Amino acid sequence: MNFLPSIMLFDVRDWVVIITGSDIEIINPLADTLARSGAHVYVCQPFLSDNDVPGEGQCPGQTFINMEETSKASIANAVRIVETREKFINLLINVNSGDSVSHKRASWDSFFNRPGSHYTDPVSQQTNEVEDWDRVFGTNISSSYFIASAFGSLLRSGAENYGTGCVINISRPGKPLVVGGYTLPTLYGSRLGQPSVSDTALQQLNNLLATELNLPTQHRIRVNAIVLRQPVSRKLRAYQPPLPGIDG
Repeated sequence: MNFLPSIMLFDVRDWVVIITGSDIEIINPLADTLARSGAHVYVCQPFLSDNDVPGEGQCPGQTFINMEETSKASIANAVRIVETREKFINLLINVNSGDSVSHKRASWDSFFNRPGSHYTDPVSQQTNEVEDWDRVFGTNISSSYFIASAFGSLLRSGAENYGTGCVINISRPGKPLVVGGYTLPTLYGSRLGQPSVSDTALQQLNNLLATELNLPTQHRIRVNAIVLRQPVSRKLRAYQPPLPGIDG
C-alpha cells in the first residue's frame, strides 16, 4: 500500500507547534512527522537533567525543552523559553497517558498569579474540578488543562494574528479505578451505550478549555481530544475510524 507524504495530507509549513508529555512512543514519531512537514516543533518532555536534553541540531526542525508536566514551575519555565523565541504558536498537543501522578503535584491555585498573567479571575474552582478528574480518569489529565492555559496567550496570538490556534489532547486510559469493590469503566461505552467516566472527563476538559481560551475573542481556538483505545506499538497501525463521542 502506498501512503501519501504527510505534507500532502496537511499543510503545517511554518507553523509553531508545542508537544508536551512523557509518552515517547507517541511524541517522538509525531514530532518527527510534523517537523518533516515544515513545522517548527518544541518538544516539552521530562529529562533526567538539562544535560540530557538533545541539542538544537540533533533533530532538524525540533527544539527540546526539559519540562515536567506535573510541575507548575517547570511548565512556567517552558512557557518563558518559548516566549523568548516565538510570538505565537499555532498548535498545542498534550500527550497524557498512564497512571495519575497527582501525589507529585502541589496546589495549582497560584499558578496563574505569576507576573504577566492574563488571568484575573480566581481559578480555585476550576483547579479543584480538574484535579478531581485525575482520580476519576486515572491519568494526569489535569496537566492538559494547566499546560493549555499556560500557553494561552501564545495560542491567542496565533489565532488572532495568523488565523490558526488549536489544542489537541491525546490521552490513553491508565489502570481502571476501583470504587467500593467495583471497577469503573475506562473505555468508551457500556452495555447501556453510555459514555464512560474517562470520556466525560475529556469532554469537560474540552468545554472548559474552549471557554477559557476564547474569552477575549470568541470561536478562534479549537479544542479537540483523541482517546487511544489500543496500546501503541512500535509499528504504525492502520487507520481506524473514531468511535462515536468525543474522539477526534
